Amino acid sequence: MTQNGWRKPTPGLLQAKRFAEVGEEVAIGKTRAMVAVKKVAAVIGLKAQDVLLLDLFGAVSQPQDWQTGRRPIVWPSNQFLMQQTGFALTTLRRHLRRLCELGVLAMSDSPNGKRWGRRGPDGVIVEAYGFDLSPLAARTAEFEALYAGLQAERTHCARLRRQITIARREIRAKIDAASEHGLTGLWDKFQTDLMDHLASIWAVKRAGDLEKLLAQLDALNSQIEHAFKHPGETIDQAKQLIKNVNAPKMTPKGVENGTHIQTTHDHYPVVEEDTEMRKQGMGGQDRRHLERRTGKKAGKLAVRTVTASCSHFTDMAQAIGQPLDNWQNLHHAADALRPMLGITRQSWGIAQNAMGPDQATAALALILDKTAEGAIASPTGYLQGLTRRAEAGALHLERSLHGRLARAREAVS
Repeated sequence: MTQNGWRKPTPGLLQAKRFAEVGEEVAIGKTRAMVAVKKVAAVIGLKAQDVLLLDLFGAVSQPQDWQTGRRPIVWPSNQFLMQQTGFALTTLRRHLRRLCELGVLAMSDSPNGKRWGRRGPDGVIVEAYGFDLSPLAARTAEFEALYAGLQAERTHCARLRRQITIARREIRAKIDAASEHGLTGLWDKFQTDLMDHLASIWAVKRAGDLEKLLAQLDALNSQIEHAFKHPGETIDQAKQLIKNVNAPKMTPKGVENGTHIQTTHDHYPVVEEDTEMRKQGMGGQDRRHLERRTGKKAGKLAVRTVTASCSHFTDMAQAIGQPLDNWQNLHHAADALRPMLGITRQSWGIAQNAMGPDQATAALALILDKTAEGAIASPTGYLQGLTRRAEAGALHLERSLHGRLARAREAVS
């Protein structure tokens, strides 16, 4: 016989028990406690099924159970829980165990391991054995502070992403300007460095990594500024001079209202798909042939709408030297940038078959921008969702793109 009766103690269960003792001494409303834990559920390791169980426990507890000196203990049977959640018994036990080990639920066991309880005439629990929600009351303030920190981190990341967008647009404009004026120098190297930095943005999630990326772009911007002042330097000379340059950050922190410089000279070589992929319609097809075969065009969408509303896509297409003056070039740019999102040729081909090449191109541009903004975690899954909507006749990309344009105008005004 252990100190918990029949249940074998673990560090997690013992910690949950200590949280329950603390929770008994505080008065935290049920709604506040449940909302707090849900907001940080994914961060502390809870699964969706765990939250479903917590919701169920919270529903059967009563407000007076959460007052100071009382414990919100509930005692539903396994049969009731399985009926309400659809879990098998082994699944139910696994989720209950995780809730206890993570310190959001404690077990109040009777001597024989049975769950039961009774309330007095005033509805207050007189005696009960089952699932103790007191740890939630004890940790509500902790969860609220954690969520506030997460919100601050998200806000900081969003601000850094905006600064990164401004920085790379400035770099792109300077490289294009150098090309237009025929300046000699390390412009090919600068373009390669820019692409290397942009290729890593998809894996960047934390503020520290974004700050590092922004610093790299600022350093590249300083090198480009130096190249403008010293045209024609050799690589060795530039490396030696740049190494000793400690220039201030060149990236403006406000909103950039200038027009994008879209002049480019070298087309990006789109890799030809293999014969089998072409037969399956999975990329690299002649656009007009695909359009005739699917009978689907861009509808109300215009090239300018896509390029203006999807600035990340536009900038990256320019960075690889792809002009964006018609749907054909837009499609080539999308096909070239697709691998950076981890979208397979098969998924790309299925999307084109369902939407037509123009709408599929617009969809990929939208996905690229949303991914760069941190709004999409799985580009492939998002594209598959748009494909299903297109097959059902419920896809309206023009609404999303025009909405982005409207929000951009509001941000500038």
